Amino acid sequence: MKISAADIAEASTVLRQGGWLSRTPVAFQDAILERSVWQHIEAGAALTHGGDREGGMYGIGQGSVDVTPATGPADLPVTHIGRAPYWFGILPVVSHAPRAVSIATRSQCLAAVVPQPALDALLVARPEWWQLLAMQALEHFSLAAQIASDLLIPDSRRRCIAVLLRETGHHVGDVPCPQIDIGQDELAAMANMSRQTASTVLRDLAAHGLIALGYRTLTVCDPPRLRALLDG
Repeated sequence: MKISAADIAEASTVLRQGGWLSRTPVAFQDAILERSVWQHIEAGAALTHGGDREGGMYGIGQGSVDVTPATGPADLPVTHIGRAPYWFGILPVVSHAPRAVSIATRSQCLAAVVPQPALDALLVARPEWWQLLAMQALEHFSLAAQIASDLLIPDSRRRCIAVLLRETGHHVGDVPCPQIDIGQDELAAMANMSRQTASTVLRDLAAHGLIALGYRTLTVCDPPRLRALLDG
């Protein structure tokens, strides 16, 4: 599918205004986006596989992706949904280590792909920019720690709330999105609980006006009250 200049401009603006890239200097933002190859990717496509050693970064400017750990059994559920603006693929770039997660498109995506050779050449010219790339890796480590922390919450209601807040960006992240496209079965798996238990919790939260339930959608209506419940 041909990508229009208008689509690229819109996606570039999204990547500049939120997430990792927005916290870097404008000169660095320009350098990254100038070296990006834009790709339109259909839903359900595998972008990276855990264990791959190929480099290159992806910046999701439109759409969303599913993130699944590379370690553990093959039937692990999706642990996080990355929504635009979302960057990934830094690990092989900074350390040439294998990728730690597998990522597939959840919806149609417009992605900025920065090839490894382009990044290598950029860092030779501007070695001080290594720190900016490392910031992206640290953000992923912070997210992984938050996921692990959420799953350690013993109370199923509070654990479900933690996942809701995290996935809508009200717990971790700087681009809150009140509505997320996710089914109750998926949320239950992400919160490590049965669908029946998750459904009971979600219906109770909806009855109190804290969330709204739709067809495979969840909308957070009152983040402060949910955070208060999470804090016990």
